[in-house]
Amino acid sequence: MENDQTAIDDLEKLILTSVGDKEKGGFHGRISDTGIQNPQELDSLLQIITPLLKDDATTTTPKASDDANTSTLSFVQEQNLVCKLIHVVNNKEDTDIMFSMLNSLCRVLLGGGSKRMKTTLPCLVNRILSSLLQPIYLLEFVGEKQKEESKVEEEKQEETTTKEEDNESDADATTSKPSSSSTPEDGETSANSDAETNVEGKTHSGEDQVGEEAQEDKFENVDSPEKDGDEKVEEAQSDEKVAKPAPSPTPIVFKKNINCRKVFLFLQKIISSLEQTEPELSFKLYLQVASVASSFAFNNYIRCNKSTTNDNNNIRSVEDMNTIAHEFFMQALSVYESDLVSQQNSSNNSSNDVQSLQYRSIVAIVGAISNSCIGLMNGIQNNNNSQKEYERLITKTTQFAAKLSKKQDQCKAIILCSRLFYLTGDKEKFPHSYQNPQRVLECLQRSLKIANACTNASITDIYLFVEILDNYLYHFAKDNPSITARYITSLIALIREHTSSSEESSIASSKRYFNNIIA
Repeated sequence: MENDQTAIDDLEKLILTSVGDKEKGGFHGRISDTGIQNPQELDSLLQIITPLLKDDATTTTPKASDDANTSTLSFVQEQNLVCKLIHVVNNKEDTDIMFSMLNSLCRVLLGGGSKRMKTTLPCLVNRILSSLLQPIYLLEFVGEKQKEESKVEEEKQEETTTKEEDNESDADATTSKPSSSSTPEDGETSANSDAETNVEGKTHSGEDQVGEEAQEDKFENVDSPEKDGDEKVEEAQSDEKVAKPAPSPTPIVFKKNINCRKVFLFLQKIISSLEQTEPELSFKLYLQVASVASSFAFNNYIRCNKSTTNDNNNIRSVEDMNTIAHEFFMQALSVYESDLVSQQNSSNNSSNDVQSLQYRSIVAIVGAISNSCIGLMNGIQNNNNSQKEYERLITKTTQFAAKLSKKQDQCKAIILCSRLFYLTGDKEKFPHSYQNPQRVLECLQRSLKIANACTNASITDIYLFVEILDNYLYHFAKDNPSITARYITSLIALIREHTSSSEESSIASSKRYFNNIIA
């Protein structure tokens, strides 16, 4: 206990210093306000706080496996401090060093036992996603540093162009001076005429006037070609600025050892260690990482569409991120099938809790797939692999939805799955979105059969018909060719028949829902 208290005190000092609370003192003066930035500092700290990370080998009763000990408030506070330590590890200069430190921390956390891992590993996953994976993605696919260099070059070019424009305006001001002196009131013509009279000795008023007009015309004829030439030069320069082609984008050079694929493999290793002890938590983490991978694929897809050149690297990056997203979604389904479904036969959990967990899991994965937009990014360079992967994923999800224990949950889950088979979006950006109208109709008809059986058993389940009607109208508005007005009118008539024959107050909310839809 004395070792534990010493480790807690040292760790609290470190965290207070790292977050910038300078009034509380530092961690032996070795850690700056920016946190732990190199592996040596991390290794030395992990040796000091070892009692918080794993059990002492000399103890007879492991604290990590004893439910009575691990549920105490002190143990929870200790693990919260370890989670704060994970967020103190920070190296923004080099992603390879950041990966090395998080990998070292992961090895220690994996040896702490299942009771500790369920608290610390999710925090580690979130830290990797935010502070490691995101910067590596920007370097590998966006080229963040090259963007900064290009911005500096653009600013320099803008400065040179402004200087050229200033010089051109000064030149225009200097060329405008002769024209202003060429007016007949300047006295220049009179000086020239006086000189002529002194040389020739013959002055006639008529001749002087003719000479002045001739000289006036002479100056005007001299000025006008200069003005025309300046205008032509300015027009030519403006044409050059307009016709100048945009500079070609600089190729992205990724020089780091750790890329996005290696980080995703690292995340898979961490989450898989939780499958046996915390299946629900691992299921959620798989969905979270899959959503991040699909967002990377979506960003690469948009960048690929904006590119004027047919770059195979951009196309390959979209396909790679799409494949990674599919793999994590399939891992989540595998955890659902092997662990979450098997809990139904466990005596530790009640039947209602397990059924609710299964339905929530199906809703979570359907929502994650819908938000991921992976079904919109199909058909890049006539490659149908992503489309086949997406179809396999949503088909398996629908099969699990149809196997739920409660009929009501089956009906609602299948209704949700129907939207995965007909995706709509901007046709210019997503010309190859996944659309299978017939499978949508099959899902809705299957849900109708289940709803009919439930309503015959209890009139309170009539809300299922109303939800199905709502989804029929949704697909009809999306121009699904398999959903016609005939299905909608017949379903409306069926609902009216059931509601008119029943006066129970339990279906009042279903009636209001129905009236709002058809209003």
